[in-house]
Amino acid sequence: MATAGTTPDFLDKRLLQDDVPEIVANILDAQTKSELLGRVLKLSPSRVSAIHMQYKDPEECLFRVIDEFVKQVDPIPTWRVITTALRHPTIRLTGLADEIESKHCPPTIC
Repeated sequence: MATAGTTPDFLDKRLLQDDVPEIVANILDAQTKSELLGRVLKLSPSRVSAIHMQYKDPEECLFRVIDEFVKQVDPIPTWRVITTALRHPTIRLTGLADEIESKHCPPTIC
């Protein structure tokens, strides 16, 4: 894990204080859409269950879970990391990344 002096731009000191970097690393390490979904679903089992009951479509469920995750931690670095992961060539969920970005990217950046 990076130290505070070598923190990438999209991670800040607050994220390094808890397990978020590990979660983000796991998301970025996913090789397929289903693997990404599986890793994101591990974030908050009770909340995911509630979301899954409401949205049966896996991609819609994935978006809602990521949306909940983004709300729980510092939004600027988190949405950037997650949208980068979703745009990865092996995952290619660009539409989902665009939707998350449009909802969470501050007007001063986007």
